Amino acid sequence: MKYRPDVDGLRAVAVIPVVFFHAHVPYLYGGFLGVDVFFVISGYLITGVIVEEIAERRFSIVNFYERRARRILPALFLVVASTILAAPFFLNPSQLDDFGKSVIAVLLFVSNIFFWQQSGYFGTASETSPMLHTWSLAVEEQYYIFFPLLLLLVWRYARNRLWLALSVVIVGSIGLSEWGWRNASVASFYLLPTRAWELLIGSLVALALRKNLLASIPDSLKNGAAFLGLIVLLVSFVLFDDNTPHPSLITLIPVLATAAIIAGASPSGATGRLLAAKPLVAVGLMSYSLYLWHQPMFAFAKLNIAKPHILPVLLALSAVSMVIAYFSWRYWEKPFRNKAITSRPQILHFSAISIVVLGVAGLASSIYRDSIFSMVYPDRYSNYKAIEEATAVSNNPMINRGCHIHSEEFTQAFRAVFRKCVEKYGKGVFVTGGSHGMDLYNSLAVNSEYPFIASVSRGYCRAHTFLGGRPPHRCHYDDLLSFATENANNLSVIIYTQTADRLFHVPFSQATARDLSKDSMAQVVAYLKRLQDESGVRTYMIGMLPILSRAPASLSLTEPVREQLSASITEKSQRMIAHIDREFARMAGEMGILYVAKIEAMSLKLPEDLLIDGKITYSDERHLSSQGEKVFGRRLVDYLTRSGLLPNEQNGLSLSFLPAAR
Repeated sequence: MKYRPDVDGLRAVAVIPVVFFHAHVPYLYGGFLGVDVFFVISGYLITGVIVEEIAERRFSIVNFYERRARRILPALFLVVASTILAAPFFLNPSQLDDFGKSVIAVLLFVSNIFFWQQSGYFGTASETSPMLHTWSLAVEEQYYIFFPLLLLLVWRYARNRLWLALSVVIVGSIGLSEWGWRNASVASFYLLPTRAWELLIGSLVALALRKNLLASIPDSLKNGAAFLGLIVLLVSFVLFDDNTPHPSLITLIPVLATAAIIAGASPSGATGRLLAAKPLVAVGLMSYSLYLWHQPMFAFAKLNIAKPHILPVLLALSAVSMVIAYFSWRYWEKPFRNKAITSRPQILHFSAISIVVLGVAGLASSIYRDSIFSMVYPDRYSNYKAIEEATAVSNNPMINRGCHIHSEEFTQAFRAVFRKCVEKYGKGVFVTGGSHGMDLYNSLAVNSEYPFIASVSRGYCRAHTFLGGRPPHRCHYDDLLSFATENANNLSVIIYTQTADRLFHVPFSQATARDLSKDSMAQVVAYLKRLQDESGVRTYMIGMLPILSRAPASLSLTEPVREQLSASITEKSQRMIAHIDREFARMAGEMGILYVAKIEAMSLKLPEDLLIDGKITYSDERHLSSQGEKVFGRRLVDYLTRSGLLPNEQNGLSLSFLPAAR
């Protein structure tokens, strides 16, 4: 194909927003659309080359993949190798584990599938992954496997229907992406079937230009369309954000804008001249290297620099990425693309050896993560282990064994196990709430001798109207009313709990007593009263945990953990929880519902109890770790049992401490 400098300029228009989006530059909330621009450009260029060679009967699959290898692999291997060497100095063992696995996925060109299984594209967990950006390379490489074969097949048997064949695939892919953002948004973002249409629209542009289908359109109109496309694309970078359905029908806006630029721009037009300007072309030529280099550096910075100071650092790293990208393109990429310098056997041998060596290094990063980290930072390892043990979800699973049973919903399976436990043990203790109901259930199940404890609790679910939004899913409280009524003779007591910070109209860190929603508290008490009255099962509420100002996961590995934890529990937080406890106790008492303050029942002594036997008792700002469930749960069970509020194997349930139902 004839070289078009404006297409390289368009690459610059694509890559700069991506870099600035990852740098959190204000107002470029749709900068991630630069990847979609790259998809359209790739579809255009690849189709133009393949169709031309097929038409001249000189297309070779081997030559095609050799060109792809020269274009993509050397720079990718260099960045992966450099990131592997740097990773032990910036990542903790858990992050090294994920990183090592991501390296293997990158080398197998399935990193889009890997990150689909790990997390979404937007958010802290994903943006601190050094290899996150390689998902788009995986999409393209998967596309390169199937697309040449499709072209060869259609060209041989239905050449005149090539447009129709590609259009059918485009419509199907768009339809799938439209379904996907509603039903499987993360998969839709990452996977080829919902992205193929973007590359194929670039393919249609290549076919249209090859057939001169736009020749009858005046240049002024084509140039105008290209200019309008550029404006629409730039506006899309500003107006799109992570809440915009994507990819979806609305993604047609930047994709068709990109197609209009490629189809309509000419050397004589304003858009063509602008995109062909030397500074943009220079950035476009090294755009692939820039795209590869910026993410690992950004990820390492985000993991190790406080958020308020991160923007200037990321902007500085953007400039550093540009410099590194230039040298990488000039002295590494270009020699590999030159067949006079690097022969086919050499590029194949280099690629094979690199995949094996880097794959082994990635595997070692995952398997020997603890040894690597302790060797690099021996003084930080004990701090890391304390934090990791408290915060890792896998270390604090929900208990489901015997007749200690938990579910997020009243499923048929839960009901079946519940009935069997009724037959075996008689009455059960029932625990409910949101994520704190899950904490409370685990605490009781771990420590109580009573064999039959059941819970239906689900994160974000509280027995009051959400302040400032809706829950992300349907909660279980209406179902609990009917379940408790149906099983009134099978339940000895129902216990409810929740978090404190969701009772305020403002963030807890900024809240005063005036910001406390008495209406929300009244809704909770009214629900518990209704639950008790309709079911006839005694119901009481266990109160709130004091809230930390800093989650254990954010603690520094270089400073003593106890000192950091002590600083994370403020007098204000403890006073606020005590105030809520008093208000709830008063309101609940007036309605015949008992309220048990968690601080008293767990005998909490803060900040001392935040670290017990070298283990952190909170998993985040407001939830218990496995150590917290074990230690505080033991204290809670002892308190409730002594008070006659919880049965064990030796004694029944005494309800003398509960107010009489009205």
